[in-house]
Amino acid sequence: MELKPLILKFLKFGVVGASGTVIDFGLTALCKGILGIPELLSNAIGFTLAATSNYYLNRVWTWKSTSKDVGVEYAKFFFVSLLGLGLNTLFPPGIGTQHTHHIPVERHKHRPALC
Repeated sequence: MELKPLILKFLKFGVVGASGTVIDFGLTALCKGILGIPELLSNAIGFTLAATSNYYLNRVWTWKSTSKDVGVEYAKFFFVSLLGLGLNTLFPPGIGTQHTHHIPVERHKHRPALC
């Protein structure tokens, strides 16, 4: 495979992912903040619609899939999305870096402490 088509697919994949983030956060905020839907349900709605949008856009735009097994493809895609959600929930970004600001710094008479 040539490099240019691969780069184009990668960029399309990134655009679809970014749109999914906007859909997820936007719908979650709408549901929770404006419609007054409970937080967990709002999160589920945002996640589900973003994952569905990502599947559809990647299928027709990024990969140009013509497979007739749409239900099977979607189920696999959604399952992998759920695994990602589970990992992000169990191991949030930044884990392991939470306490690095507590590294002791020697205090000098004319210099204030950094921590």
